[in-house]
Amino acid sequence: ARVVLPGGSTDVLCSVKAEIVKPSANRPAEGVVELHVEDVAQQHTQKRRRDMRNTQLEWQSVLEKLLVSNAVDARSLCIRE
Repeated sequence: ARVVLPGGSTDVLCSVKAEIVKPSANRPAEGVVELHVEDVAQQHTQKRRRDMRNTQLEWQSVLEKLLVSNAVDARSLCIRE
């Protein structure tokens, strides 16, 4: 999905990828959810890219805490034989 925010200077692009993986040994009865935040702009300086990467990691952490830990039941993602 793609959303252009008001003003037209910010695009938000979201994609979903799903695959079957083996659960971790620490949590064998739970599925796995990973979330990644990325800025795809190419024309930034090296320092700006570093700053943006730090911001992306901060957003990723916030979104994981809000969405993954509160909205996703990891046990329901586990496929049982």
